[in-house]
Amino acid sequence: MDQSKSDAAKTISNRSRASQIRIVPGTSESDVATQAPAKSRKPRASASEIAENKRIRAENKLRKEEKLAQDRESAKRKREANQIELENLKEFYASKRARTDPHLDPNG
Repeated sequence: MDQSKSDAAKTISNRSRASQIRIVPGTSESDVATQAPAKSRKPRASASEIAENKRIRAENKLRKEEKLAQDRESAKRKREANQIELENLKEFYASKRARTDPHLDPNG
């Protein structure tokens, strides 16, 4: 009984492994057993490629930080301009109201 369970487990295991193995024409069954799975990792990058990728990531990070700083400055300038515009509008409408409403006239 244990032997049949073991055989069944091996069969299931072999089926799942078989789904990962790519069969190359002209290979024997023993060669297939030693083949790497179809979804193997890509080869490790060389030291120069790793250094280049690090440099690119550092440049991208720096560019992103510079853009964020520019966006913050732009937002700050926009808020200041909006505040000045608001003050100017308040003064304009206050003076207009003072000219049209005799009760608000300080000389009257």
